[in-house]
Amino acid sequence: MGANDWATLASIATCITCIATFFGIPVLVWQIIGAKKTLNTKTCCNLFEFWMSKEMEDKRWLCKEKIIWPREEGKWETATDFKKMLDQIERESGKATRDEINKALFGIWDFFEHMGVLVKHGGLDIKVAQEYWRDVMPHYWEPFEPVIKAIREDQKKPHMLENFENLYRELKDPVG
Repeated sequence: MGANDWATLASIATCITCIATFFGIPVLVWQIIGAKKTLNTKTCCNLFEFWMSKEMEDKRWLCKEKIIWPREEGKWETATDFKKMLDQIERESGKATRDEINKALFGIWDFFEHMGVLVKHGGLDIKVAQEYWRDVMPHYWEPFEPVIKAIREDQKKPHMLENFENLYRELKDPVG
């Protein structure tokens, strides 16, 4: 190959690089954006599917029956009242019932904690989370905020469920 052949190949390579840069990178970015939207859709669908599962339905029902409805009836308001109510449930129904309530409650809190981690790290778009969970989350954060804060203090775990709290605040007061 002569010098002109190398120059021709270099020119062709330069053209291919330019074309790839011009068309390839936007296509790659478009594919990444499309994959992210697909991932967000799949993530949200998986979250919703788990939320609607029998396991979570049982947890939600138990929390409503034993905790949320009694709060609405004025049977507890503060973390101290909540603990007294759980103590009374244990006296009346046994430790197994109290443990079942705790497991259900922490299962729901953990669900939202994990969702908060996904949003925080870009695994779930905040706007998608808002569409699905904005009306649900207050039922599981607002009544329990004093309880969670008391548990944090009692167990000396100031960051416990902070992703749940941050997600609640983002969903309650959306930016943009």
